[in-house]
Amino acid sequence: MKAFVIYQEQVKHYSLLLIAALLIAFVSGYYVGKQSETVAQVKTPESVESQVMNKDVAKDISKQPLVDNKSLKDNKQDKTKASKITEKKAAEKKAAEKKLAEKKAAEKKAAEKKAAEKKAAEKKLAEKKLAEKKLAEKKAAEKKLADKKAIAKNDSANQPLKQVVKQTASSTETLVTQQAKANVMVDGAKTKQQKNKRIYSIQAGMFASKANAESFIGKLADKKFEAYVSEFQSTSGTVKYNVRVGRFDEREQARTILKEFQKSFSSPAYVVITQ
Repeated sequence: MKAFVIYQEQVKHYSLLLIAALLIAFVSGYYVGKQSETVAQVKTPESVESQVMNKDVAKDISKQPLVDNKSLKDNKQDKTKASKITEKKAAEKKAAEKKLAEKKAAEKKAAEKKAAEKKAAEKKLAEKKLAEKKLAEKKAAEKKLADKKAIAKNDSANQPLKQVVKQTASSTETLVTQQAKANVMVDGAKTKQQKNKRIYSIQAGMFASKANAESFIGKLADKKFEAYVSEFQSTSGTVKYNVRVGRFDEREQARTILKEFQKSFSSPAYVVITQ
């Protein structure tokens, strides 16, 4: 371990150096303070003069606002007027835009109303046409049904008549055949027995009722045909009534009248020998 030894002379030497340093510092501070005070005294007159000048300038400035305030007031009024004009124009523009928008809205509303009215009218017309069509179809169906019922009724009413006509036609055909055979047989017998003159007539119809035969004679008379009734008895023993037209000496005369008869009546007819 090392040990340091300080001598008394060394302590004195260091103390003197410290005191000398303090004195130097004090003297230096004092000198610097003096210089600063001198500089402050030199600058003071300029500062005072600057303050005086600043006061004058402030005084001049305080006098100017009489003119500047008026200008500012005019400028403010101009700005206010310009602002009001701008606001007025903006308000007018806004009002015009509002009016235009209201006009467009009114036109749109009117167009929509017109379109709705047109649509309603078209719908009403379509409904009317549909109703008329349905009514026409209903009437047609009713008429068809009525016609069908009438036809059915007529068929039902005419059914017995049809049966009678059919039976009469069948009987008439049979009787005509029988009568023709009988006439031929009679004609042959008469020819053989005697040579009398023949009379020709037109066989117009054959009826089971004398009333029907006479009714048919009336129809023939309306057409200028002279007819008569000839009775005969069938093989079954029933009395029948022949309706014959004319009495002709020649067969050709009878055939000529037969052609005229067939133009007016559709019933079967032919030439027969009555005597």
